[in-house]
This record gives sequence, C-alpha cells and structure tokens, in this order.
Amino acid sequence: MPATELAVVVLWHMHQPDYRDPEGGRTILPWVRLHACLSYFDMVRLAQETAGARAVFNVVPTLLEQLTEIARGAGDDFLDLARAEPGDLTAEDRALILRRFFAFHHGRRFAELPRLGEIWRKREGLGSGRDAGAAAAFSDAELRDLQVGFHLAWCGRSLREEPLVGALLRKGRRFTAAEKHELLDLQREFVGRVVPAYRQWAASGDGEIACTPWAHPILPLLCDTRSAREAVPNLPLPAVGTRRVGDAFFHVTAALDATERLLGVRPEGMWPAEGGLSQEAVRVFGAAGVRWIGGDQDVLFASLAGEAPPPGGHFQPWRLAGADAPWIFFRDKGLSDRIGFVYGGWQAQQAAADFVGHLQRIRSLLPPGRFVVPIILDGENAWEGYPGNGVDFLRALYAGVAGASGLRWSTFGEQLRAGGAPVPLPRLIAGSWIRRDFTTWIGHPEKNRAWELLARARERLEPRLAAAGALRRGHLPDGTEFAGPDPALADPERDEPLARAWRALAAAQGSDWFWWFGDEHQTEFAAEFDALFRGHLVAAHRLAGEEPPAELAVPVRAGRQAVAGRPPRAPLAVVLDGRVSHYYEWLDAGRCDARGARGAMHQAVSPLAELHYGADDRSLLLRLDPAAEAGASNLQELVVAVHVLPFASAAGLGDGVTARRAGQVALNRGATRLPRADGPQAALERIGEIAFPWNGLGLKPGEAFAFFLTLEREGQAELRVPAAGTLAMRVPVGPGDTEDWIV
Repeated sequence: MPATELAVVVLWHMHQPDYRDPEGGRTILPWVRLHACLSYFDMVRLAQETAGARAVFNVVPTLLEQLTEIARGAGDDFLDLARAEPGDLTAEDRALILRRFFAFHHGRRFAELPRLGEIWRKREGLGSGRDAGAAAAFSDAELRDLQVGFHLAWCGRSLREEPLVGALLRKGRRFTAAEKHELLDLQREFVGRVVPAYRQWAASGDGEIACTPWAHPILPLLCDTRSAREAVPNLPLPAVGTRRVGDAFFHVTAALDATERLLGVRPEGMWPAEGGLSQEAVRVFGAAGVRWIGGDQDVLFASLAGEAPPPGGHFQPWRLAGADAPWIFFRDKGLSDRIGFVYGGWQAQQAAADFVGHLQRIRSLLPPGRFVVPIILDGENAWEGYPGNGVDFLRALYAGVAGASGLRWSTFGEQLRAGGAPVPLPRLIAGSWIRRDFTTWIGHPEKNRAWELLARARERLEPRLAAAGALRRGHLPDGTEFAGPDPALADPERDEPLARAWRALAAAQGSDWFWWFGDEHQTEFAAEFDALFRGHLVAAHRLAGEEPPAELAVPVRAGRQAVAGRPPRAPLAVVLDGRVSHYYEWLDAGRCDARGARGAMHQAVSPLAELHYGADDRSLLLRLDPAAEAGASNLQELVVAVHVLPFASAAGLGDGVTARRAGQVALNRGATRLPRADGPQAALERIGEIAFPWNGLGLKPGEAFAFFLTLEREGQAELRVPAAGTLAMRVPVGPGDTEDWIV
C-alpha cells in the first residue's frame, strides 16, 4: 500500500508596525528594539542548531528597516528615559518610567527578578502610583533598578549568555549607572546582529525567507473595503470607501524589492498581513509574481460552504482558477494556536510530545499520498509567556518532528518544487485568521473613522503622485487595470519629500493602528498608537506640501461612550485564575466601559476600568479589569453581586420593575486555576474572573435576561456597572457549537 507522507512547515511571522515619526525620524515606541533583544536573533539560531529542522521566517520590510536604523544608533523615547539618571529627571518623567517600564510578562519576569515585583507592588499599593506626586515616593535607586530590570526582562537566550547580562541577573538590584549604560550599549550592538543573521539564513539553504506586504496592510480591505461584507453582510462600513488596488500592488512589490535589498534573496512567497485573503488580493499577489501565499483554514472552509472538501482537506495546497494565481497553504488553526496560546504553561517535552502526537494522528487519518501541515503563527510574542523564553520548547519541537517516523520538516518553496498539482478552489470568501472575517480592523465606529481619515488623505496625495510621474500602471490576471505608487518610492535612500510623504501614508495603511482602535484589544499605549497613526497622515500632508486638515488633530478614540454595550459574540472557554490565560480566552466576550460608573460612596476614581461578560453552557462569566490608576489591590474583598430581570422588562426599570439579586461572591487574591463548582467562584490576581452558575441564578437554557452588577464593601455599594441601564444576554443551549479543528 502506498505510504502517506506528511511534511510539516512552520512559518514564524516577525512583525512590528512602523514606530518612527516620519517627519522628525524619532522612534516613539521601543518594541522593535526590545523584541530584537528577546527573540528575533534567537529564533534563527534555534532553527540552525537542530539537525533536520527547517523553517520559513516571514519578515515585514518596515521591521527590517527599523532594525537596520537601530543598529546604526537610532534611539527611541523609552531609551532616552532609560539612559537618563533618575536624579536628573522631572517629576513627570519619573512617573513616566513607573508607567512604561512594567511592560513585560509579569508572571515570568517577577520570578526571575524579584526586585521588579517589589517595585510593582509598591506602585500598585499607592493606588495612583504613576502620577507625578506619587512618583516622589520612589528613590533614585529604585528607579534605576527599574530602568535596568526592564531591559534585563527583555533579554533573550543569546543575550543572557553574555557575561554582563548573567552578572546583572545574579546581582538583581542596586544597579549602578555604569552598569546600566554598559547593558544598553550591549543591547544596541546585539540588535546589529539580527539582520545579518536573517541574511545568512537566506543564503544557507537551511530554510526559506518569506515576507509580508511592505507596511503590513490588510490587503483585501485596501483593494476594496466592501470585501469585509463577504463574511459579515451587514457590517457597518466607513462613510468613505477605499478601493486602491494599485496601493495593494505597491505594498506587495515593494516588499519583494526591500527584502531582496536587505536580505539578498527575493522571496517566492508571502504571509498576507493577518492572513487576509480575497479573490482580488490573490490576483494582486499573482500579478506581482508571488508563487505561494498563506491563509487560514477557516477561510477555506467558509469558501467551501455547501461543498464537501476533498480527502486531505486543508493539508494540501489550493489554487484559485487562473494560470497566474499563487498556491495557497491554509494554516492548521488548532496546532498553530496551541503553540501561540496553549503550550506556554506546559513542560517543554510534554508540549512537544503532544504536538507530535497530533501530527501522527493527522497522518493516520489521511489517505495515501503527499500532504503538508502548515503551521503559521506569530514568531515573537508567544515566547514572553514560555519558561526560558521558549528555548527548551523550540528545541524539543524541532527535534521531535525531525525524529518522528513518517514526519519531516519542509518549507513551502520545497512543496512547490516537489511536483503535484494544487486542489482547484472555485471561489474564495474574503476573510482573515481571526473569526474568518475583518471585524478586528473594520466595522467599529473608531476603526471606520480611521479608514475615513486614511481615505481622504490618500485622495489628497493622488494628484501629487500623478504630477510627479510616480504612479505605475498595471493590470491583474483577470484584466482589471490599476494605477498605484511606484514601488521604488519605498526605498529609504530616496529622501525627496514626495517619497517620504508616500512612505508616511503607506505606513498608516498598516493593520496595527486599526487593531488598537475599538473595544476588542486593550493597551496602556492606546494614546501613543492613536497619535502615531494620525502623525503618519499629518506628515504625508506636510511632506506633500499640503496643510493637514484639522480633523487629524482630534484623537480617533475621542468621545468614547461610558457604556460600550458590545454584546458577546460566541461562547467562552475561561480558566478561573485571575489573569488573561491566552489571547482567545475573552476575545468574544461582551464589553462595558466602567470608568464612568459611580456608587454610593461617590469615589473620585472608579476602581474598575472595564467589564467583560459572556457565558459557557454552565455559567455566566465575568471579567473585571481594574483601573490603571487603582490596580487590582483595590478590588480585594469587594463583593460582586449580580442583579437579574427578564429581558422584556429591562426597559421598564424606572417604572416599578425590580431587579432580583440573584447571586454574589467575594473577590480575594490567591485563588488560582479554580476547578468549576456548583456555586459562584472568583479568582483575583491581575484581573478578577467570576463564574455564576446558571442554576444558581435561576436561569434556564435559552432564556433571555438582562442584568447589572454592584460592587460592594461592608454592605455598601461602591459601584454599579453599567452606571445606568442593563446588559442583555441569552443563556446558551447546551455546550458551544464551535468546531473542534484539532484532530
């Protein structure tokens, strides 16, 4: 009987947005520099160390450009704060250090550097520990320890092998100014090793280099914002639509050019930003000569709706009709997400064995022939949550697959050259790797406003590009004609104002700005992301000789409602441990802004920033996010009570309808990974997580209801959430009906 051959391809996607101020050249946020210290170099090194290992490293050109500038000495705002001596700083800058320098994985880093935990607890104990007044409670020595400790927390495996870093980790506190500057100098030199390491990987033949369109734009939305309605037909869209096929072609071609210039190889393939695909976007890739692209298996299954997939499903390449269309490899969502969001809490050998076991199970269920399992995920962020930055896990993963019977590492380029024909795909429903739609980047009022600002700025720049002869014309394989900016404008060596104006606007087309607008994702640096997005558009106007419109002075996030009122989107799978265990845990929860809530004590600042709420088939699930200025300690010993009323009566609260107090539970620190029980349960660490069983609330499957919460201390309500009105939900009928795509 013919054997079943199973190739395993892992693509590590390396990405950060363009944090540079396009007018002054100043870098605002430090994440390129810090991820270079933690993971970029080590990821290549780990792949090279294991016999039989193969991998695809996918890079974003704007990331490579920033790495190159940092290696030449470019700094950033965080680095300025780190280099300054605390005694020379203003009260505001001292407070800024206390706000900014805890941006790392607390659970892992506090264990390695207890001094950081001490300073954190002192800050949290002060309540408003990040304002200028409270910052005076911290000595110069404490702030210097924080400056050094923050940068030690971002040292990966290779940096920790440096004698200086090892000595500082052992010392742990009372760092000197000389030690601080020696560490920062070493890190700058280390960043200079990253791009040469990827260039060497590209030349070695040990794997493959791929790239993403130049500034990481969502290509289907850039081609046509209306494509978002293919997955969500009634999605609210921006009042000003975008249809810029030529811009999409620019990003693809400029990315190929830039990667070849910086790494010495022209990629055959691309991972589209956020796995975003549409039929038109696929044609753009084909027109630019891209031979393979990646997508998500949920997009494939949505496109095959009503049709039985062929044997092998997504474990083989696919191709849209058309001779110039690239092959499409659809990522295995389950296995990719196990690396990204699950295995960080496992022992390394156990996790690798589990992964190989899933692969062997897949192989046993496939018919004879050649198949491929595409594993595609973020190659940098996951490791912050792994013991030892994921080094032991990655070693075990590479060795486990390389040594397993019937499995072998491969690359997508090798799959192209192995022969065979891809499976024909009659149509493609536009979508991404998240929920197979684009609602993460469009549809929310803030996201839509950002698209409108971008569209109007792009329209103003068009005549300047045309007058300068900087537009390039072309056509897609289906005959669609387009005109877009000349890809040569992406070359950073071109310093003329129009080229810089276009690069600023193209950077604003990146996906990350839209990711942080709206209610789905939270970050302490939301204001900085907002300002950077608008700053790119302001610079595009000024460099093109245009006066920036007044609307760009107004934050996109301005005028947020006190109650967001976004309902839950899907059943949740929550671990009661007082922390966000992984990315998906609360992703589909409803959300309510609680910063405007007040209670009987009329405190000046709400201790709660946001309520997340949702359900599984057993319980009402609640997540309480403490206000940044208050901290989780201010939720300690609060009693959370849930008040329920029939959904049909919710509008009559002011007309004599009385809500029923259905359950209560106290928040106390120390409870972690609680087993689910019959009564209400709560865990409090960085956040509060609560489960109220449906039977205890007196609610039945399928029943619609409305509710609100009160947070009480010593019998007196401190807070009502929402401040007015109620939140509405329906009790799930049985367990969630989401598809389990792990074999």
